[in-house]
Amino acid sequence: MRSNHQRLALRLGAPLLVALLASLNVGCGTPKANVSGTVTLDGKKLPAGMIAFVPAKGAAVSAEIKDGAYEATGVPVGETKVTVTTSYLKEQADQAQKGSQQQGQVNRHIPESRMSPEQRKHFEEQRKAAEDGAKRAKEMKEKYRAIPEKYTNPEASGLHLEVKVTGNSYDVPLTTK
Repeated sequence: MRSNHQRLALRLGAPLLVALLASLNVGCGTPKANVSGTVTLDGKKLPAGMIAFVPAKGAAVSAEIKDGAYEATGVPVGETKVTVTTSYLKEQADQAQKGSQQQGQVNRHIPESRMSPEQRKHFEEQRKAAEDGAKRAKEMKEKYRAIPEKYTNPEASGLHLEVKVTGNSYDVPLTTK
């Protein structure tokens, strides 16, 4: 049987333990928030790209830009530097185009009339893949817009945002001048 002192300690101890554990958790990790907005280049919506929020400490958080709009989730609260990049679109388009050209050339040395049904099927699949790759490359190239190199560097972009716990809207007006 427990004494009055033991029962009192249990009654007070549990809430104190919960309060202590909660206070220890307060300092763990940086709070995160969402940021959304529009990215324009010379007043027109940027068709595609990536935006990144680079905090003083911790990992950067990036989001895809589609038709000028983006929504970044999990951005650390506090001062962040911001970058925008589009060069990967051109690189991917060039790779997709090169790959589609290579696929389109496979088995061209065998006349279709001499192909077995399996070879013909495989050849048609390769031709379709090459056409799809060429189409993707064309779409990426159409969306690509060259932006000044300074916007890709967090130290030189001149873009920054004080991220708050809620209500973060950040429009990014880029210029080529």
